[in-house]
Amino acid sequence: MVTASALALLPKFLRPLASRFSGIDAMIARCVKHLQPLIEERYQRMAEHGQDYPGKPTFSQALFDLATHPEFVQELRNEVESVVHCEGWTQAALNQMVKVDSFIRESQRLNTLGDLILGRVSRQPFTFSDGTVIPAGTFSYVAAGVAHTREETYKDAHTFRPFRFVEKREQTGRKVDMVSTHADFLSFGHGLHACPGRFFAAAELKLMLAHVVLTYDVKMAGDGERPKNMWYFTTCVPNPKAEVMFRKRAD
Repeated sequence: MVTASALALLPKFLRPLASRFSGIDAMIARCVKHLQPLIEERYQRMAEHGQDYPGKPTFSQALFDLATHPEFVQELRNEVESVVHCEGWTQAALNQMVKVDSFIRESQRLNTLGDLILGRVSRQPFTFSDGTVIPAGTFSYVAAGVAHTREETYKDAHTFRPFRFVEKREQTGRKVDMVSTHADFLSFGHGLHACPGRFFAAAELKLMLAHVVLTYDVKMAGDGERPKNMWYFTTCVPNPKAEVMFRKRAD
């Protein structure tokens, strides 16, 4: 990502030349070594089940939060066990996993994909109702990091409170879940251009987290501290060097 971002700053005619000195070829070779078996497996699954076979979106941030806060595991486990016992592994069950949903949404809130999102370029001058003018050719973004940590919206905004949105639902009576977009929660965008795949992604993420809490005890390796996120310009990614330890649940 760093290399790609750096190459993007160069004029197009220089990028092929610069890429030769970037180490990309070596990185690709290392990736192929590890990923080729997975790619072949996915082609096999596509041949057997078609292109819409179940996938596995990244949920590293939620996993880091789970491993850092084992005190919340039992409450999540109780919810999953109760719901699955009544509904099985169904969409109805996922809809009732409100604590699992809230846990992931809170992790998204504090670990947004980037501080600046929903980038747009104005094709013509635009004047807002307050008189602010955006000239043609101006790049505009939404400051998601600010929106997600405003104390006026989120009490103890910088504190990880996994069941924050369960409490909010109970207080307001309004459905607040992973796929709900709002001006104060922008992980999946907002408005007409909100991510259309968020419903599928949310289902996968909830299934994965539910499986982990039912099957394993997890903790961070080393001192147990949550690994710091890494930033590339305005993009936030989970620390690739972090290690999470798994063991079959003790009880």
